[in-house]
Amino acid sequence: MSALTLFDLPEAGAIAHGIDVGATLIEAGQRETALHLVDEGSFDVVVARDGRSVTVGQVGPGAVLGEISLFAGGRPSASVIATTAARVRTIEAETARQLLTEHDELANDLAEEARTRVNNNELALLVAELAGTNDQAVVTDVLAEAELVDVPAGEPLFSEGERSDAAYLVISGRLSAIASSPEGPRDLARYGRGQVVGEAGLFGTAPRGSSVVAIRDSVLAKIPDEAFERLLSRHPRVMTGVARQVVERMTRPRRERHVTSAIAVSVTARTNARVFTTRLLEALAPYGSVGHLTSAAVDAELGRPGISQSERTDVGAPRLASFLHEFELAHELLVVELGANDSDAWCRRALGIADRVLIVASAECNPDERAEVRRITSLVPETTTVIGVLHHEPDTERPSGSAGLAAALGFDEVLHVHAGSVPELERVARIATSRAVGVVLGGGGARGFAHIGVVKALIELGVPIDTIAGSSIGAPLAAGIATGVVPSQWVPTASRLFANLLDYTVPVVSLIKAERITASIEEAFENWDFEDLWIPFRCVSTNLTRSRVEVHRSGPVAPRVRASVAIPGVMPPVPDGDDLLVDGGVLNNLPVDVLADEGRCSTIIAVDVAPPIGPRATADYGLSVSGWDALRASFGRGKSQFPGITAILMRSMLVGSMRDRNRLIAEAPVDLHLQLDLRSVGLLDFDAVEPVAAQGHDLAKPLIAAWLEERGGWR
Repeated sequence: MSALTLFDLPEAGAIAHGIDVGATLIEAGQRETALHLVDEGSFDVVVARDGRSVTVGQVGPGAVLGEISLFAGGRPSASVIATTAARVRTIEAETARQLLTEHDELANDLAEEARTRVNNNELALLVAELAGTNDQAVVTDVLAEAELVDVPAGEPLFSEGERSDAAYLVISGRLSAIASSPEGPRDLARYGRGQVVGEAGLFGTAPRGSSVVAIRDSVLAKIPDEAFERLLSRHPRVMTGVARQVVERMTRPRRERHVTSAIAVSVTARTNARVFTTRLLEALAPYGSVGHLTSAAVDAELGRPGISQSERTDVGAPRLASFLHEFELAHELLVVELGANDSDAWCRRALGIADRVLIVASAECNPDERAEVRRITSLVPETTTVIGVLHHEPDTERPSGSAGLAAALGFDEVLHVHAGSVPELERVARIATSRAVGVVLGGGGARGFAHIGVVKALIELGVPIDTIAGSSIGAPLAAGIATGVVPSQWVPTASRLFANLLDYTVPVVSLIKAERITASIEEAFENWDFEDLWIPFRCVSTNLTRSRVEVHRSGPVAPRVRASVAIPGVMPPVPDGDDLLVDGGVLNNLPVDVLADEGRCSTIIAVDVAPPIGPRATADYGLSVSGWDALRASFGRGKSQFPGITAILMRSMLVGSMRDRNRLIAEAPVDLHLQLDLRSVGLLDFDAVEPVAAQGHDLAKPLIAAWLEERGGWR
C-alpha cells in the first residue's frame, strides 16, 4: 500500500477546504495537529533556521503534508505556502493516528516519506550554509545529485586505502576518522552535523588517508566526484566557494569542538531512576531544547503499545525508526532512557542513536546489579563511549576500587556522584554532552603555586571545574584538587607537602635524590587511582625512551604525578617498564590538547605560569667556568655572576615546549589563556606557597571576571 491510498480510505473523515495563493498551510515553529492531503494546486516548502530561509521544493496533488509532526511530535521545521489556489483535505491528528495504527503498511510508507523529507530539509539548510546562498536552483540541484546514505553505529563509511570517489555531508549522527600507526589506531577527528567527511574525494582518486566509522547511527549525503563536477559546471561561482571552504577545512588543524546531541541513560534498580533522570534533564535545560524518550512514551506517541520493542525486521520498524530520527532532529539534545524491563531490541535502538551512554549504578554494585549493567554494556556498539556513574552515599569521603569495577562492567570511564549532590550531577550532564569546563595547569616551578589562587578565583566567580589536567608542577596541584580537598585546605596542604623538598645528592643521576618529593607525592595520593578521583584528572610526562608525550588517565596517581614533575637532571627519571619517564614540560608544558582531543569540553581554561624569559647573563664570565669559583661567588656579597645549574636545567627543559605552546593554543579551542606575570617568584621558591597563591588569585580574578562579562557567563 502506498501513501496515496490514504486519499481513498472512507474512514478518514477528511474535511475539504480551499487555500488561497500565498496562504500558509503549515507554519514552521507552530504546533501542527492535522494531516493534509493535497487534491489540487501547488505549494512551496520553505525551511528556515538561524535567519536563513531556503525553498527546498514544491509539492502538488497527491502529496501528504504534516506527517512529520504527526510522527515525531514537536513543531514543524518547514512552512508550506500555496503558490496557486489549492484544495486540500484535512484529517485531525487523533483520527490520523488511529488510521495508521490500523494500517501498518500505510504507516510505514508514510514514515519513510517523512524521514526522507526531514533529511532533505536538513540537507537543504546545510547546503545553503556551506554554499553561502539561498538560491533555490543551487539547493535543488545539489539535492538532486546527492544520495542519502544510512550508516549504522559501528559500521564503516569507507576504509583507509580505498579510492576517494566522493565526499559526504553529515546530516545527523557522529563519525570518527581513524588512521593506522605503529602505536595502533589513532582517532584523528570526529564529525557531526554539517561537517564534510572525505573531502579529498571531490578533487581526485587518491587513496583514503584514514578509515571513517559511525560512532552512532548516522545519515549522510553522498556527493560523488562526477556529481560535484556537474554542479561546478552549472554553478561555478557558488561551487568554487564550496570547494574553497572544503580546502580550508582540509588544511585547518583538526582539533575542533566535539558536539554531543544524544545520550542514552540506564539507571539500575538499586538507584532512583526517576530522581536521576529528572535532575539530569534539569541540568541540560539551559543548553537548549531537550527531548526525553522512554519506550512507554514512544508507544504512546505512535499509538501502538509495544512498537518501541520492535525488532528491525518487524512490521512497525520503519515507523519506529522514522519517529526516533525525526524526534532527534526536532530537539537540540536528546535523552533516551533504558528501563530495567525494556527488551534488548529497544535497548539496541536507544544505544544506536546515542553519542554516549550513561549507566548509573551504586558504588557497591551487588551481583544482581552487575548482571543488569552487563546486559546493557553487552549491547553497546564498540564505537560508543560508556560512562559509568557510580552513586555514593552522602558521607562517602573517597571512592575505591573503581578501576576494577569499570573493567568488570564494561565502562570506558567512571564518574562519581554523592546521593543528592546537584553540582556533581550537573558535572555529569556537562561531561556526557561535551559541555564540560576543563582547566589546564601548566609547569613553571614554584610559580605553579599561583594555580591555587587561580582555581579559587574561578570558583568564587561561579565557574565549575568538570575536568582538570596538569603538567610538571601543575600535575600534583591538579591531582590534589581532583581528590576533593576543600579549597580552604589547598594552601595549608601544599605548604606542608612542598616544604624542604630539595635533598641534594652526588650528581651522577640527578642533582637531588627526590626522596622527599616522592614521599610527599605518596602521602598525598596513596592508594588513589585516576578512576577514583572525584574530578576527572589527566597529566602528562615525557617518554625519554620513545621521544613522545605520555598522557596518563588511568592507574595509580602517585607514580604518574612523580613522573610528570621529574625535571631532567634535577630529579631521577621514573621507570615505566623498559621506558624512562621525565617531566611533562619537556614536550608539553601546557597540555590543552589533551582535553581538546577528548572531546568533552566546550570551555577550556589554560593557566600558564612558565616564565616568558629565562635566566640572563649578568656578566661575561668567559667560555669556561670553575665550579669552585661559582661556589665561592654564591657565598659572597652581591648577586653571583654565574647562572645556577637548576635554573639552567629547568629553563632548558621548557625551551622546546615553549616553542610549541603557541601552536597548541592556536590549534586547540582554548577559551581563556591566562598568562600570569610572576617574575618576582623564583623557580625554586617552594616555601612560598601562600604568597604565590595569593598573587595568582589577585592577578587572575579581574581577568576571569572580564572574560565572563564579555561572554555573558561561563555557559
